[in-house]
Amino acid sequence: MHIASSILLALVTLTATAQQRSTTILPYPKAHTVDHSDEYFGTKVADPYRWLEDLDSPETQAWVAEENKVTASYLDPLTNRPLIHRHLQELVNYERYTAPERYGSRYFYSYNTGLQNQSPFYWTEGLTGEPHILIDPNTLASDGTIALNQIAVTNDGSLAALALAEAGSDWQKIIVREVATGKDLPDVIHWTKFGAAAWLHDNSGFYYAGYDAPPEGHLLKAANYYSKVFFHKLGTPQSEDKVIFERPDEKEIFLGVAVTDDGNYLIIVQGKGTSPNNELAIKDLAHPNAPIQRLITTPDAAYHPIGNNGTRFWIYTTLAAPNGRVILIDLAHPEREHWQAIPLPGEVQHIYSVACG
Repeated sequence: MHIASSILLALVTLTATAQQRSTTILPYPKAHTVDHSDEYFGTKVADPYRWLEDLDSPETQAWVAEENKVTASYLDPLTNRPLIHRHLQELVNYERYTAPERYGSRYFYSYNTGLQNQSPFYWTEGLTGEPHILIDPNTLASDGTIALNQIAVTNDGSLAALALAEAGSDWQKIIVREVATGKDLPDVIHWTKFGAAAWLHDNSGFYYAGYDAPPEGHLLKAANYYSKVFFHKLGTPQSEDKVIFERPDEKEIFLGVAVTDDGNYLIIVQGKGTSPNNELAIKDLAHPNAPIQRLITTPDAAYHPIGNNGTRFWIYTTLAAPNGRVILIDLAHPEREHWQAIPLPGEVQHIYSVACG
């Protein structure tokens, strides 16, 4: 029988079985309520289940355990689950590659044999070189709970900053690995989230966005406010990292960093919440004492730099263009009245729109 047909038959059978059992009243645990409310802009909002946010309390853990028992009592007797599981494995059991990226003379890509939980990351010397594993995240923890979130390779392909996360946490730890030898340098960066490192082209260090360390014992509970951009000089402890940019006026803003292809500028993206709109700041790396230039200070649209030629930056934006367009901003004359719209063929415009979201 065809795999898809087998799965469909199993799903139909499973659904029928579930429907037959749907009349059974499940003994859900009682979640009691408390008298708690918060005030937002003068309006009180009740939160009677606030006690469930204390993940470590015996009360919350007991409630979760009872919920799991209810779930297991319903799912465990369903006899077709192993069949569905087996067929789903058959569907995903095929080789997968990412497109290679070139840094210096080396090419980097990920490859999955089929059923690996995470894809190992490889590099080759040239297009025909022998593949070498840079990192296999499946081997980082015996229980598979350490994930490789981000990889940032130096412009010459000699070093890689690897951002690792444990147990599904948003927190990342950045380590630095020599590509040729696979050895890790002493440099370790804590308290970063989501973004990757941004290397200087001379490999002397990298920029990253991070937070102050949370209070002792509150790693998962403390709110993270006031993201900052730091610079880490290779070979020095994180305690010496300097703050390059921060927004004390916006505690919920998050920051992302990138270095332009020519190595001359640091781009700082500033976003808030789930909004697709953002602000932009740029630092001239060719002149270390140059101030950071706040290029976009109003988050009225999405602004994603595509590339630059000297001070001239091409930026994809949704400003006055819901489907996106490309504009040119010259850092020498960054005022909006000097922005130039760049006409592009329809198919190229569509590619940018899809790629930039």
